[in-house]
Amino acid sequence: KRFEKNQNSKIYDYLYSVGALIYLMEVAVYALLDSIYLGGISVYTAGLIGCAAITIIKTPINYFVFSGAQIFFIWLLYTFDYSNDFLVHNIINSSIFAITGMIMSKILYENQVDYLFKNLILEEVNQKMERLSNYDTLTELRNRRNFEEYVKKEFLYIDIVEEKGIVALMDIDYFKKVNDDYGHHAGDRVLKRVAKILSELVEEPSIVGRWGGEVFEIFFYNTSLD
Repeated sequence: KRFEKNQNSKIYDYLYSVGALIYLMEVAVYALLDSIYLGGISVYTAGLIGCAAITIIKTPINYFVFSGAQIFFIWLLYTFDYSNDFLVHNIINSSIFAITGMIMSKILYENQVDYLFKNLILEEVNQKMERLSNYDTLTELRNRRNFEEYVKKEFLYIDIVEEKGIVALMDIDYFKKVNDDYGHHAGDRVLKRVAKILSELVEEPSIVGRWGGEVFEIFFYNTSLD
């Protein structure tokens, strides 16, 4: 219930970024120990680059994550490792890697977003192409090719289980007169209306398709001729 209440809260947008910041701050603590006992900060620099490489954080939030971790690390150095002869050297090196991490994170995020965006567009185009190839654009019913493929597949299944199926063709009487008297726009409206009625009346797994022109086709699944 608490999640349902707060699922639209902005806090969920920042959990990933906050997690990355906490990770870098933990790495900074371990790096402080390295700096105290070994004089180096390789753990911290590796953590910065690793975080930049594996986390996808959008700009400018990634700037706050890396700069926040760097400020925290500098504070640790000044507070607990002020006597280290390499203090300034470590601060400069860590700052360089922090900036590098920011740049890497920005580039990776933009590339990832661009890649996902292109994939979404491609998927949408493929779905539209698939629908155009399988459905009639005017009536939104299955086209003749798709209808026949479906019926062939279902008739194979019907033959195996010894059920029955019927294919029926129907057309609209005097449809040419509708087009001649009222125009093709009115004829299109009639076709769409008939298609809607047939779709509502014929329930799955039976299907309706458009054969062509004013002719429709219906596959009555598991239905006898009578």
